[in-house]
Amino acid sequence: MNMNNEAVEVIQRLSKQYNYYREAYLFTLEVIHLSSQKIKKSEGKPRHLSCGEFANEFVDFAKLKFGILADTVLEQWNVHTSKDIGILVFSLIESGMMSKNENDSLEQFDGLFEIKDVSRYDWKKDFDSGNIQYMHFTTGIKN
Repeated sequence: MNMNNEAVEVIQRLSKQYNYYREAYLFTLEVIHLSSQKIKKSEGKPRHLSCGEFANEFVDFAKLKFGILADTVLEQWNVHTSKDIGILVFSLIESGMMSKNENDSLEQFDGLFEIKDVSRYDWKKDFDSGNIQYMHFTTGIKN
């Protein structure tokens, strides 16, 4: 993601103010971008995501990007609950880096889930479906 100096300064300030790693803010912006692309592709046009939809997209993209380490990475960034995702989002909104509609509120993120309960990567499902291929570490031969 290409960011100007002002955006970098805003993220550094937010990271100190709210005690989330700056990577969590960068990831939040990445999720917004990827989610809007995904919606545009599937629905033919962009639309606003509800708070619950965004929280779920955040965790889904974490699983895709970090695999079995998704919960570990998010915990390291101090993202433990859906409310933490909301705080990331609303601090970016307050800084002018994201927007919301009149119905969105931080409270809509509260109590949806805890990261440890939803971010476990289901490697067995992906392995069984053929999305992951087992590779012998010693020979490099795929099964």
